[in-house]
Amino acid sequence: MISPEILRRYPFFSRFNATQLKRLAMLAEEEHVPEGTTLFERGQPARAMYLLLEGNVELYDEAQDQFDPSIKLSFYVGSVETSEVLGMSAVIPPYRLTATAKAATPCRLIRFDGARLREEMRAECAFAAALLIPVAQVALERLSTCRTLLAAEMHAE
Repeated sequence: MISPEILRRYPFFSRFNATQLKRLAMLAEEEHVPEGTTLFERGQPARAMYLLLEGNVELYDEAQDQFDPSIKLSFYVGSVETSEVLGMSAVIPPYRLTATAKAATPCRLIRFDGARLREEMRAECAFAAALLIPVAQVALERLSTCRTLLAAEMHAE
């Protein structure tokens, strides 16, 4: 568990009331990971959502050869900066990760247990809305970033 006051500092959690923040803080633990650590991999079950307190995390997508599955290419699709969330697939069905996340620097994160987040969302619609609205906003921002990267890559050739 972490202090609800830590979460209150971040705009992502601004829709939560005091009681909801307290419940959310009970689902959270602080983690420290060294540079180069893979936090999660694309296609795996989404077991947690994270808030990045310090450091930088890079996001990658992967493509696999349809004739030789052992051939995989990894493509940079963006980064997560301090005070942003990642692993949002933990609260979006089918709860599978859509990117691979690697610590580009040493990182300090808050880890929210995905299964327990989903339980809280099922128990209270207001809690679910307070969480899903900023998740949708971040997802749209990341989609826009990916489109920009794709357009830049296409025009660079």
